[in-house]
Amino acid sequence: MLEERTLTSHDELAQRAALLSSRGLGIPGGETCILGLYDGDELVATGSIVGDTLQGIAVSRSKEGEGLMAILLSALLKRIPYLAAPSQNIRIFTAACNADIFSSLGFSVVMSTGSVVLLEWRKMFKNYLDQLAAMAVPAPIAAGVVMNANPVTLGHVYLVNQALRYAKRVYVFVVQEDRSQFRFADRLHMVKLALANTEAIVLPSGPYMISSATFPSYFIKEEQYAAIHAELDLRLFAEQAHALGINMRFIGDEQMCATTSTYNDVMKRFLPTKGIKVMEIGRLKKNGLPVTASAVRSLLQSGNTEAAFNLVPEASREYLASCFQTALMT
Repeated sequence: MLEERTLTSHDELAQRAALLSSRGLGIPGGETCILGLYDGDELVATGSIVGDTLQGIAVSRSKEGEGLMAILLSALLKRIPYLAAPSQNIRIFTAACNADIFSSLGFSVVMSTGSVVLLEWRKMFKNYLDQLAAMAVPAPIAAGVVMNANPVTLGHVYLVNQALRYAKRVYVFVVQEDRSQFRFADRLHMVKLALANTEAIVLPSGPYMISSATFPSYFIKEEQYAAIHAELDLRLFAEQAHALGINMRFIGDEQMCATTSTYNDVMKRFLPTKGIKVMEIGRLKKNGLPVTASAVRSLLQSGNTEAAFNLVPEASREYLASCFQTALMT
């Protein structure tokens, strides 16, 4: 008799980590619910909810073929009440070997690599691409820049301005996932303020770009899986880029974050095969040091607001100060 449990204790989570590891999976971050199926004292299946995605889904090798995946999936979906709304969706990020199982349960494959796959309950990706195509502004050279902007810095503005030197049209995507110190709505607004005097088009990144569903390693800095996850995210980016007519992507060089560095390396190999040139730009430096969002956050945390403001666009400083004060009070 299987027992369904919400996993919370140290021992339960350790069992779950071992099961995930045995199936080549890391531990997701940002989980709101972690479920497990037990056969006696043995954890035989597990899965978790991360935003609008199901992750960390694994069944013990000893129980394969016994229908546990369907039982686990049903239990997880019952914990997502908003799924009944037609406009809502749920996505699954899992090992590619699980694709057929989830397809048989009603999910559709959005994108797959040899290692991982993204599936969704409702087929929304095609409609999303159509929406992007409808807002595209034709240009012989169009560039894309993706940023978390946590918060926006002079370095971000510098990168966009470099892109504008090459491309008539530049789309700036702000990571929509709300798993950063500054909320997405605030990060998006700060970027719009910072780029108001440029011709860049600022957009939310949407659910198919640098999200928990497409590149979970970004949020948990899981270097072991970064290259595997990066390919999935970049395959999805290529589809979105083609919808908008983007044929260049601009990135800053990365020497501090191993996960982002790996992502950039995969990008430089993969995107050119899809007709998208990758331009890596040296980071803007002040006093010999690269201007980074992490440096701004550190300065704000230490109370050195003046030094922090020297690294951010003047147009967004007042709003940044307000956001930071709000974050301190929550």
